[in-house]
Amino acid sequence: MILDNNQSYNSEKFWSFYPIVWVLFSVSMLLVSRFPELKSSLLKVLVPLVFLLIVFKQNSIQIRNKGLKAYILLFAWGALSLLYTVNIDKTVDYLGKMLGILFVWYITSRLISRIGNLKFIFFPLLAAFLVNLYFGLSTPVYAVGNGIARASGILGNANALGIFLWYGIVVCMIFIEMFKHKQLEKVFFYALMILFAYGILHTGSRKSAFVVLLFFATYIFLQSRKNFSIIFIAFIIVYLGYTYFFDYIINNTAFGLRVESNVLEHGAEKRLGLILEGFDMFFKNPLLGVGLGSFTSYSASGLMAHNEHVEILASMGLIGLIIYWCVYYDIINRLWKIRMYHDKVLYIYMAFIVGYIFLSLGTVPFLNPLTIMMLVVFYELINRKYFYYKNGKII
Repeated sequence: MILDNNQSYNSEKFWSFYPIVWVLFSVSMLLVSRFPELKSSLLKVLVPLVFLLIVFKQNSIQIRNKGLKAYILLFAWGALSLLYTVNIDKTVDYLGKMLGILFVWYITSRLISRIGNLKFIFFPLLAAFLVNLYFGLSTPVYAVGNGIARASGILGNANALGIFLWYGIVVCMIFIEMFKHKQLEKVFFYALMILFAYGILHTGSRKSAFVVLLFFATYIFLQSRKNFSIIFIAFIIVYLGYTYFFDYIINNTAFGLRVESNVLEHGAEKRLGLILEGFDMFFKNPLLGVGLGSFTSYSASGLMAHNEHVEILASMGLIGLIIYWCVYYDIINRLWKIRMYHDKVLYIYMAFIVGYIFLSLGTVPFLNPLTIMMLVVFYELINRKYFYYKNGKII
């Protein structure tokens, strides 16, 4: 079936199997993460059930996403850690998470590949992000100083909420492009973007704020290749923002207080120490690593690496890292092959991937089903663009 370049099937009905299952699956994944019991039940009951429904609907298990194949291989490689790990409980726990993510990856991949209308994909995500925003702003959890608390919402984690709100900004950008000829809708989504940005400032999440800046910088750079006036407009916006909002941000938001030198938690020094420890573990066993889940046992702090690539390198060795990098290679390779097309939605996808990779330098997404779900959404949409431009069809 030929896909138009607006990425939508106009005849597609919302009340059909794949859109309905996607709404139930995605909203459940994004809203129950605050409650450990519900999250455990979701991964143990709902995810396998949705998997079986899709297999029944398609009469087979179809694995066409190359990234999923790489992750399956990474799971198998990680299972070898059972032979030499020093923390068998943590290894089993990590393998359980990876197994759940395999199901999440497959489900997301198959659903997104079968839903043609982007509205059906992104409206449920946007709704879930708005719920997180509401509870984030209404229920701050812990104080930073000066009577200001960090927003964490139903996620119970300010940094995780900040990342979710960045996802919300990306989704709003896509809707703005989809409704580019409808001014009222554009104004609405611009307003939502401002609300999401406001929420990020109140989470105090520095990495989320920086990734938003990186996302827009990448998007502007890609756009400016065809229209240099965009750079000038961006400069004016930054200048006005700095002039009129800088003092408010510094003095009245959790983010502003956290970037002040007197309230920094020395996070950069801690993360650098974890990275150095990770390389020490890697040099002890370059090929196999110290074992999946063993990083916390070898680290003096007892923490994870807080860096996806270092965590994998230290835990599963160079082979494990190469296997996982195949995911990023396939995405970047496809983007590179269609980079010459002047497609604003494609630019948003590119900017998201740049931001996601940046986040992976400060988090461990390969063990987080929610983060992987978002990656696979854009992975499949990039595949869709790729096949449209290269072949004029979806497979």
